[in-house]
Amino acid sequence: QRAAAAAAGQTSADDAGAEIQGFAGLGDGAGGPGQWAGSVLPLEDGSAPEGHDIKGNVDSMYYHPPASPFYDATIAEVYFDTAPNARAAGFTLPPSLADKVVPGEWPGSVMPLVDGSNPSGYDIKGNADSMLYHTTESPYYDATIAEVYFDTVANAEAAGFALPPSLATSAEPGEESN
Repeated sequence: QRAAAAAAGQTSADDAGAEIQGFAGLGDGAGGPGQWAGSVLPLEDGSAPEGHDIKGNVDSMYYHPPASPFYDATIAEVYFDTAPNARAAGFTLPPSLADKVVPGEWPGSVMPLVDGSNPSGYDIKGNADSMLYHTTESPYYDATIAEVYFDTVANAEAAGFALPPSLATSAEPGEESN
């Protein structure tokens, strides 16, 4: 697998360890903390540590969520817990995906566009860390950094997301109060 990856211009975490500054113990700390917030190193078998399924390739500085068509072909040198953490670290989606809508993990969900904005028709912001969602009427909408967008409240709730407790008590199910 390494020979094929090398021929394709990709390197594994072990091969790249000496080239990547800031990855202390890269070759011997599999699964340990990465250089950036929300990042970890691959496990010894190259797989993702639990809760960190976004692949990052340090050579290209591209990240790939599980829904990316390139996910299976990408050799991760680092894994991120969220797309916003990958973007904050300077990683971007590959140019071929930059203006494309990438499906999210749940039905009716999509990943944020490269600039963090929502694709048309997907206005409900989801925060995967808190499992809370915000509609455009939420007082927290502008302050919320979406890790996923949903097309409907029903899809957000079916995925296990909920209104923030401060809004849920005064709202009808599936609606936010003002």
